[in-house]
Amino acid sequence: GVQICEVRLPASATLADLLRAAEGDEDPRPCVALHGGRPLPLHAPLPSEARLEVVRLQAPRVVVAWDTGLEVWEAQAPRLLRPLFEGRFRVAVVAAAAPVALTVAEDDEVAVWDLASGERRQAFRAHLGPIASAALSPDGGRAAIASMDRVVELWSCELGERICDCYADALCAAVSRGGDLVVTSGQEGTARLMDAASGRCLRELGDHGGPVNFAAFADEGRSVVTACSDRTVRVFDAASGELLEALQLGLGGGPLLSVSA
Repeated sequence: GVQICEVRLPASATLADLLRAAEGDEDPRPCVALHGGRPLPLHAPLPSEARLEVVRLQAPRVVVAWDTGLEVWEAQAPRLLRPLFEGRFRVAVVAAAAPVALTVAEDDEVAVWDLASGERRQAFRAHLGPIASAALSPDGGRAAIASMDRVVELWSCELGERICDCYADALCAAVSRGGDLVVTSGQEGTARLMDAASGRCLRELGDHGGPVNFAAFADEGRSVVTACSDRTVRVFDAASGELLEALQLGLGGGPLLSVSA
């Protein structure tokens, strides 16, 4: 199912404490948290004002992001396995269920990487304005790339070919497990479910009453979860667009959202 939680921790809390609270996991999975582009050790105190990005990959590898590139590390040792990408980048994402990563360089070149070998599978340039965000399907086969001009392009990571454009007034997107659907979200207050073959809008998901900052698939693609600037998390049925649940987050500050499928 969908799991959403908001956590408040004491000032002395560590990253491990945060992961345990957010995931209900006594033994946090191997991960690297990024603070100012530098790794934050699992048991180091959390910075008082920190935007933390946790980058995970199924054991035994993790991806570490530095100011000047990405590296693949063995989680258990830990030891450096190989450099992956050298240079400054705008975006770096890792597939949820495959050893695939995608990077967007400062010049907007998109590259798809094999994390097992370190080889670059594909490199291409999206046909749009400056890139705002990117997402991979769980199997790493497709990428949704959103631009500042609010167009989302869907690409085949295997062929390096553009599949379609989604004109969704969106700044971010997510790809379903099967790669056949895309959900987009943006500042106009609407999330849209798009057909990944044609770019056609299948349905709009509710009136959010404010910018939609986050959208993702859950329940093997049967549900869509959105987070709005009004601090409400909504769960929709992907097939019908019906609102299944709305949760109002009550704590002050930015919420920690954990979504698992």
